[in-house]
Parts: sequence; structure tokens; C-alpha cells
Amino acid sequence: MLIIFCLLLFLIYLPQPEKKRVEADLNDCGNNLKQIYQALVLYQEKYEVLPHEADTKGLNLLFKLHFDRDLTHFVCPGTETQTRGELRDDTLSYYYFPPKNGKPAPDELILADHPGNHPGGQIRLLFGNGTVKTFRLDKPVPRDELPAKVK
Repeated sequence: MLIIFCLLLFLIYLPQPEKKRVEADLNDCGNNLKQIYQALVLYQEKYEVLPHEADTKGLNLLFKLHFDRDLTHFVCPGTETQTRGELRDDTLSYYYFPPKNGKPAPDELILADHPGNHPGGQIRLLFGNGTVKTFRLDKPVPRDELPAKVK
């Protein structure tokens, strides 16, 4: 009886490597978003506005102007995409939504995971105040249908 009880405890607490990998990827993804956000803040301090171009063009300015020279920050760990010394549409894992007036509102969406980077429809979003939130999508959502603000 004791052996069965110990076996049950072992099975219950058996490490779940896939679940832990997904959680680690989500954490790393959130850290990437925060690193990009810090580069955006530095850019804004220098130029008084954020880059006006969306996605690759806007984030490429951060790389080319040396606000963030670590290309791994621009690739979600939930993907197998590899950067090859530059940011391109096929290597960038995040959407960048430039604010209309150059300065984001605290609840305004600035950066988002590409849907599909993480299993289970999970997506990481970063807002104008620097907070990162995880959302679960019921279905893939095109870029233009992601919310501009979250209430």
C-alpha cells in the first residue's frame, strides 16, 4: 500500500517538461517585450516620439540606431525563427503598433506576439505603460484585429 501511495505521489509531481518549457518561453517572450520597450523608451527620450513605422520598419530603427543591438530580443522563444544579422519580416516575432501621436497612452497596445508563437492560443501583449499581459485567443487573430486598447 505504501509503495502504491509513493508511486501515485511520484506520478502527480512528475515534472511536466512540455508545460515548463511553454511557461519558460512565455516568460522569456515577456522579457523580450520589456527589452524592446526599454529600447523604445530610449528612442523616445532622444527623439521625443516613438518610431512612426509599424512592425519591422519601426523596430529596425531600434537595431540600426543601436538602441537594442541584441537580435534575440526580436525573436520569440516560442518560435524556431532565427535572425541572420538583420531584422526582416520573416524573422521578427512581434508586431509593433506605433502610437498615432508618437507617445502611447498607458493602456495602448504597443507590442504583441504574432499569434501562433505559443501553443494553446496564448499571446503576450505589451502596453504603453510597460506592462505585459498574457491573453488566450480562441482562434488566430489577424494583426489588424488585435485591440488598440484594452479596457
